Amino acid sequence: MGAKGLWCGLVRVDRPYDPVIAGGQGKSCLPGGKRLSAGKISSEPGRFRGSSVCSQVRRLGLSLFCLVAMADSTSYPPPGKLVDAGGYRVHLYCTGKNEPTVMILGAGYSFDWSLVQNETAKFTRVCTYDPPGSVWSDPAPTTPPTCEGRIAEIHTMLHNAGISGPLVLVGHSIGAVFARMYAARYGTDVQGMVLSDHAGRYRFPNAAGMLRSEQQTLRKLPPAAQELHRWAASRPGASTTGRSAIPFYNQCIAEVGKTTVVRPDPLGSKPLVVVADGYMAASEDYQTAQAGLLGLSHNSKAMVAPNSGHDVPMEDADVLVRAIREVVDAIRMRAHLR
Repeated sequence: MGAKGLWCGLVRVDRPYDPVIAGGQGKSCLPGGKRLSAGKISSEPGRFRGSSVCSQVRRLGLSLFCLVAMADSTSYPPPGKLVDAGGYRVHLYCTGKNEPTVMILGAGYSFDWSLVQNETAKFTRVCTYDPPGSVWSDPAPTTPPTCEGRIAEIHTMLHNAGISGPLVLVGHSIGAVFARMYAARYGTDVQGMVLSDHAGRYRFPNAAGMLRSEQQTLRKLPPAAQELHRWAASRPGASTTGRSAIPFYNQCIAEVGKTTVVRPDPLGSKPLVVVADGYMAASEDYQTAQAGLLGLSHNSKAMVAPNSGHDVPMEDADVLVRAIREVVDAIRMRAHLR
């Protein structure tokens, strides 16, 4: 994440958010010692060839560490499941138990959320996913993608994975746009929301506080997640697909505003936490946008990630975990946010 990166609002385009990457290459371990040829992915992801140590680690919810230890530099089996999303498969990784289910719709890779997911799994079920064309997920058959298609894809994925409401949607950057559009279409399933550094067009004096080196951004992630991120970012097509998605992202940013035309408070009294990144929090138009987001619900609260630029899930994960916990608790207790 160098300072030379381009931005579409707050959507980073020099680092892959939707990289077009085929399946893992090289050898993959399957039950019984079977192997897959290059370019194919196990239909039973996350299972490894006869390692009692690995199985013990997986039971502890640390499968990412096991994943890296068992795979070479060009073969990383997915920790979750490949789920049909409408004629193609996407990678869905769920941990934890109990309701509501926290569904993360964040920019970046699923493992970029490892800090948030590991902590959230201690108090409820939480899922991350990789959109079409990203790491283990199949390429989408529809080109170019559409906003409506992305929302239908998420819904189909959840249905086929046996996940229904109540849901807490956690959207970061362009993922915040998708979370709002999903709630507008499937509102009865969504009982709460966390919006982190919502994508948009904001003025800021310079990129110094926002754009950080890859080392600075990844340094708090577990070593295994850092390794996965570097592997994924180095894959063919990873550096160009983010740029090609700019028209798609701009379209969705424009369309999400229509969800408040009929009703300015589409979430009603459902709990909503809006998280601002520490660098942008002082920007006047950013503050205006944040205030507008708080108006989406009568039961909303603002938080700031003081130690973060745009990559809040990696740079200030504790703030997001706290936001998620407050929304989950409010739903369980049928209470207003404190």
